[in-house]
Amino acid sequence: MAKIKMKHSVTVADTFSDFLTGKKAAGVSEKTLATYGQHFSAVSKHLSPTIPIDALNKADLEGMIASMRDAGLAANSIKSYTRRVHFVIQRP
Repeated sequence: MAKIKMKHSVTVADTFSDFLTGKKAAGVSEKTLATYGQHFSAVSKHLSPTIPIDALNKADLEGMIASMRDAGLAANSIKSYTRRVHFVIQRP
């Protein structure tokens, strides 16, 4: 009988967790790690952290930005959050 293979896709939340682990290993301060966590929490209100990272697309990110604007976030906050998302989702 053939084995059943489960496809496990890494989510946005998994990728963020890996990002934090790497930053912690690099010696980033606890305060900076806490700030990253706050940014992720804010982004998670506008972009589902359960989306598989390999399924994330431009439309998802544009929807996130539109949702942030609709929620009344300041332009600088949106820029800060989108920079962080871009940095986290870049895969080596």
